Amino acid sequence: MNAPSRREQNRMDRTRRILDAGLQVFAEAGYSGTTMDAVAAAAGLSKPTLYQYFPSKDELFQAMMLGLRDRMMAV
Repeated sequence: MNAPSRREQNRMDRTRRILDAGLQVFAEAGYSGTTMDAVAAAAGLSKPTLYQYFPSKDELFQAMMLGLRDRMMAV
């Protein structure tokens, strides 16, 4: 299997940054208190960039929860 291209690696790194920031913001503010502005700021990204990866707060939350589930199942 080939290593990911630099572009793919950057996309994976940015996705991880967003998910980590989302986890932090959701944990601090709860679902209803979390805004995409806050997640973008915590990830160090612009809001339009965040929306390129996750078109809605719900999709971000779902991706974050699936990632946590996968990590828990791997233990």
